[in-house]
Amino acid sequence: MNRRPLMLKTWMWIVIILLYAPIIAMIAMSFNESRFGTLPFEFSLRWYEALTPDNPLILATYTSVQLALLVTGSCVVIGTLLALWLSRPGAAWLRSAVNGSLLATVTIPILILSVAILQIVQLLGLGQSVLSLWLACTVVSLPYLVFVVAARIAGLDPALVKASRSLGFGPLQTFWRVTLPLVGSSIVAGALMAFVVCFNNFTVQLFLAPLGVQTLPVNIYAQTRVGVSPDINAVSTLTVVVLVVLVVLLQLVSGNAARVVAGAGKEQR
Repeated sequence: MNRRPLMLKTWMWIVIILLYAPIIAMIAMSFNESRFGTLPFEFSLRWYEALTPDNPLILATYTSVQLALLVTGSCVVIGTLLALWLSRPGAAWLRSAVNGSLLATVTIPILILSVAILQIVQLLGLGQSVLSLWLACTVVSLPYLVFVVAARIAGLDPALVKASRSLGFGPLQTFWRVTLPLVGSSIVAGALMAFVVCFNNFTVQLFLAPLGVQTLPVNIYAQTRVGVSPDINAVSTLTVVVLVVLVVLLQLVSGNAARVVAGAGKEQR
């Protein structure tokens, strides 16, 4: 009897349990009556009831959502135009430089990238401000949308654009009537990725957020330095649920998010 498949399956389940056990424990403790997460377990919704509109965690969540939506909108506009430009012929050296910059943004450790962006905005006189936070989050989130959209554009038949131009459509009409409907699902998938990346980007937000502005990751970090409150478990559970829904939507829109991003990276190289 071949034991190799059994060993591989066993190892897979061990890895899955190690990865998801902390999340499952956090979700379970969000329904525990005890403030300190002690046993025996007593089911309660008191920590969800504590998430009132004036709760600092809820206010921080509003800030994170607003920031993520603003960054996502910027990424959709800039990233789509950049992906279209990268698909055009000419200026190969400039396209290579842009591709290298996008790949570097993804591969450079986020801590180093955050420090570098902080130094740049300080040199520009912006300092830690809302504008700096928006620009930094846009820079970090932009490559994901560009990769997804560029991969889709690379798979389009060039004859479609040529046919549109031959029928008298200008560049703008061709984009709205031909290109945009074909790459629309990729733009939505890239936008969802940009939203998730921005919402979860604790390091950039910690370095660039101005005094008095706290996103959800920064607020949770500040509170956990003095102890984990059960309402943190509750808001974290709700956040996990929302992010899981977004990931499922991403999978439905893109077919396979990991394959799309991997293929996009190869195209950029």
